[in-house]
Amino acid sequence: MKTTSNYGLKKPEKTDFALIEDLNANADIIDAKLKELESSNKSIKRITDLRVASTAWEDDTSVPGYAARTDIPVEGIDGDWMCFEGRTSDPSRVDLYQEVDTMNNALRIWIKTKPDHEIVFESFSFVKIN
Repeated sequence: MKTTSNYGLKKPEKTDFALIEDLNANADIIDAKLKELESSNKSIKRITDLRVASTAWEDDTSVPGYAARTDIPVEGIDGDWMCFEGRTSDPSRVDLYQEVDTMNNALRIWIKTKPDHEIVFESFSFVKIN
């Protein structure tokens, strides 16, 4: 099995079996390196435990396939930032679309259907692109 040159991530070849242990080991390495980067400088920002009331969602179909949108102010987020990961504990909301609203320093989130209950987002991660 080959490995990557920088972090030793396992790269199964066509003749190898893809083992869950290898995938988990790769994920642990990536997770540790991202946390190291986040701790060492301000190029990565993470916000956690966002709670969005059902009344905060507006009807919005401007993103094809999505029906509702909300904006969440995020301190220190501007046009130099991009959201690259969003997690929710609500399994019916795992399919979401997000972007940074540069005019209002906010995270703008679209979801497939307008919710009838509070949604808790476990975390959103941002990376500085400029």
